Amino acid sequence: MKRIQQIVANVMCQLTEISLENRADGIKGMARGIQKVVNEASLQILGVMLAEIDEQLYHNKERQKKWEVVRKDEAKTIMTCVGELTYKRRYYRNKDTGEHKHLLDDWMDITPHQQIGEDVREDLVSSAVNVSYQKSGKQSAPKPVSKTSVGNYVGDVTVKAIMQSDGKKRICKELYVEADEDHVALQNGKNVQVRLVYVHEGNISETKRAQLGHVRYLTWPIGGDTDEMWETEPTYIEEQYDTDQLQKVWLCGDGAAWIDKGAEWLIKCEKLLDRYHVNKRFMSLTAQIPHLRGWGRQVLKKGTKAQINVLYEYAAEKADTKNKQEQLVEDTRYLLSHWEQITAGRAADAPGCSAEGHVSHVLSARLSSRPMGWSITGLEQMAALRVMDANGTPIIYERKKPDTGSSFCLAPEILSAASVNIRSKTDSAMKNIRLPILAAGQYTPTYTALKGLAYRNTVL
Repeated sequence: MKRIQQIVANVMCQLTEISLENRADGIKGMARGIQKVVNEASLQILGVMLAEIDEQLYHNKERQKKWEVVRKDEAKTIMTCVGELTYKRRYYRNKDTGEHKHLLDDWMDITPHQQIGEDVREDLVSSAVNVSYQKSGKQSAPKPVSKTSVGNYVGDVTVKAIMQSDGKKRICKELYVEADEDHVALQNGKNVQVRLVYVHEGNISETKRAQLGHVRYLTWPIGGDTDEMWETEPTYIEEQYDTDQLQKVWLCGDGAAWIDKGAEWLIKCEKLLDRYHVNKRFMSLTAQIPHLRGWGRQVLKKGTKAQINVLYEYAAEKADTKNKQEQLVEDTRYLLSHWEQITAGRAADAPGCSAEGHVSHVLSARLSSRPMGWSITGLEQMAALRVMDANGTPIIYERKKPDTGSSFCLAPEILSAASVNIRSKTDSAMKNIRLPILAAGQYTPTYTALKGLAYRNTVL
C-alpha cells in the first residue's frame, strides 16, 4: 500500500498537470479533474489510516489478552461518498467465548456483509426526499444502488417531524396557523389523507411574492388522534413566543372538522375559511346562473345567510338533474355551516390562506403529484422527512445496530498512537515533496501557487 508521502507527492504532481493543461472546458473541467484526484487520494489515505489503526490493534496488550488473530490481510470493499474503498484487516477469535469478528470493522460499525457506508446511505436518503428511490440510487452514490435498498435506508432514519422551539422567545402580535391535507394513493388502491399544519408570523416580504416569517411545519401519523396532534401546537407556541404579547391566533383552513378542532386548543383563536374553498363552492353553486355571480359575490362580502338561500333557490330552478340538485344542496350547506368563518374574513386585517400551496410544495410534490402507490409505513416516513427538510432539520442516517455480543473497545491510546504515526508521516511527506516545476525555479503563476501550497511557511 502507498504511504502518505507517496500519496501526497502523487496528488501534487497531478494537480500540476491539471494546472498546466491547455483546457477548452475552463473551470468546469479543472474542477472535475481536481475532484477526481482528491477523491482518489481520499480513498488511499483512508486505507492508510485504517491500516495504521489495525496495526495498533494488533500490538495492543489488552487485545492480546482476550482476542487472538485467526487470519490477516482479509480484504473488505465498501462504498463511501468518495468512491469504493478497499482495505485489509485482521480476523480475530475471542479466547473466552469463541466468537469471531474483524475488530476494525466492529469499531467502525460495519456489519459482516455491509457493502454501502452510512455516509452514502445518508446521501441517498437526503436525495430520496426530493426524487424517487430509483433516481436517488442512480444519482447520489458513486455506483448505482437499487431502489429497494434506498427504500430500506429511508425506513431506518429516526424522524422528528414536529415543531421545535429554537430556544429564544419571539415577540409577535399575531400568529397564523394553517392546515390542509394531501390525498395520497396506497398500494392497495385506496386513498388516505396526510395532514399538514404549519405556524408562521405572516408575510414579511416587501415584494409581490409573499414570504412567510419563521414557518414551522408538522405532520401526523395517518389515523392518529386529532386532539394529540393539536396539543402540540400550543406547546410550541408557548415555548417559542411571548404569549403575553400575543393578541390573536388566526386558524385558517378549508373548514374540515379536524381543522376546526384546533380552535379548542389554540389561545386567542379566530377561525377563518380559506377563500379558495369559498370561491370553489360559490362557483359550483352558481354554475347554472352565471348572470347572478356579481350579486352573489356581494352577498359573500356584505350579505346574510338568507340571501345565500335565495341564491340557492334561483340555482335550483335551473338544475335539471338529480346530481346537479344534490351538488347545489351540498354547496349551500357548506357555505351556511361555515358562515361565521366567512364573515370573519370580511375584517380589514383578515389574512389570506396559502395552505393549498404549502401542501403542494411540502407533501404533494413527492407523495401524490405523480402516479405511485405507497405503503402506510413508507408514506408516513416520507411525509415526516419532507417536513423535516422544510423545517431545516438535518436528516441523519443512524442505522439501528443490533447487539452483536462481546466486543473489544478501541482504547483512546490506540487511536492516539495511530494519529501520531499518521501525522508524523504526513509532515515528512510535505517536507519531501519534489516537483519538476518547483525545481526549475521559473517564476510563473503556476510556480507561485504550487510553491505556496507545498511550503506554506516559505516567503516567495
